[in-house]
Amino acid sequence: MDSSNTLTPEKIAAPNSDEPNSSAAISVDVTKEFRAAVNDEATTDSRAAVNDEATTDSRVTHADARTSVAASTRPKSNDRVAALDGVRALAILSVLTFHSGGPLGAIVCKRGGWLGVDIFFVLSGFLITGILLKERARTNTISLKHFYLRRALRLTPVYVLFIAITILTSAHYCQNIWAAIGVAALYMVDYDVALSWGNIAGSGLEIAWSLAVEEKFYLVWPTLMKTFRNNLPQVTAAIICGAWLWKLFLNFQTSGPLAYSHYLGVGAAFDTKMDEIMLGCLASISLSNDKIRSFFKKTLGREWVSIALLIVLFLFMRGMTVPGSVHNLEQRLMLWNVKLPLFCLGVTALLVSLAVKPNSLVAKFLGLAPMAWVGRISYSLYLWHGLAFAVTTLYVFRNTMTISMSFMEVCNYAMAIAFAACSYYLVEMPFLRLKEKLGH
Repeated sequence: MDSSNTLTPEKIAAPNSDEPNSSAAISVDVTKEFRAAVNDEATTDSRAAVNDEATTDSRVTHADARTSVAASTRPKSNDRVAALDGVRALAILSVLTFHSGGPLGAIVCKRGGWLGVDIFFVLSGFLITGILLKERARTNTISLKHFYLRRALRLTPVYVLFIAITILTSAHYCQNIWAAIGVAALYMVDYDVALSWGNIAGSGLEIAWSLAVEEKFYLVWPTLMKTFRNNLPQVTAAIICGAWLWKLFLNFQTSGPLAYSHYLGVGAAFDTKMDEIMLGCLASISLSNDKIRSFFKKTLGREWVSIALLIVLFLFMRGMTVPGSVHNLEQRLMLWNVKLPLFCLGVTALLVSLAVKPNSLVAKFLGLAPMAWVGRISYSLYLWHGLAFAVTTLYVFRNTMTISMSFMEVCNYAMAIAFAACSYYLVEMPFLRLKEKLGH
């Protein structure tokens, strides 16, 4: 689902106090020697030479300064926080347990693993807003061109490959291949799923609904941040409340075009997921305020708080209902307007706790090398795990009837990680290096 030693423009622009005195001394010494040894014409020539050299040095210095200033406005790759990669790892592993449907996943998350996607949504809002706020603090603006270029280099290559391979491997089951490709390419999978358009049915692209939600967020949020710079917290809070009320309204619809036809109608589209992303955005905005950050540090920055939050979220996930089993109005309201918002608030609190106390035990646990690595490959792992599960089930163990479900589940996870690692190192990394090379 990214710098205290950095030279700032002020530091670069500050003059070197030694240079004027040194230049003057050289000028005096040279002048005395030439006056004693040569005529006025030679002295004039030597002064011109010294001035030319000083001018050249000055131009080089100013060019270096301009280069350093430009470099200081670029996002830094070493801003990546290992603990947040660990949060990504928890999210993607939850999704894997849900989609595998195996006994081990049932022990860990029961049927609440689907909440991993909601963790991704909150985390995405938190991270993207933080990146944009840092850019605005450095440059006093947000470059939409650079933002979209960074997102394209980060997400598009693997996504295009995913669409191509998924369509090729499931062409026999897809009713309209070109319609499926068009919906996926335009990032409209969320509404195709939520509104039952049926264009991607059987294509294997259904899993891209969450990416479609994210892309729409990327499309509108930087512009909103630029437009409502002076009252961004209020606008963000209004969006959260508006999305919650919109879901409340949808849950009461029993007839007409907005009728609640199935659970994905309220749980799988941009307009009904915006509140989760905005919670992460609001947390990041709040942390940019010194007074609010200080308050969070005194409250959520306590060691036991992050531990308690992690445990509560885990128990909450284990006790969560599967969306497909929710039918009557009371159940729908409890799931979409009470339980899920509370879970996302808990995730938001955990992210803030990690931000204000980055050396906590939970942060160290989430930042462990294996956790951080799984978090780094989580994008590819999300895209490819469905195909990996299919390969394991349909080909590796096709003729094996005595294999245990637990062993097959472990093999599913191993195959998914193998697919994701290949995708990350062979496809993602070259474009990430290009992204760094271009300074984006």
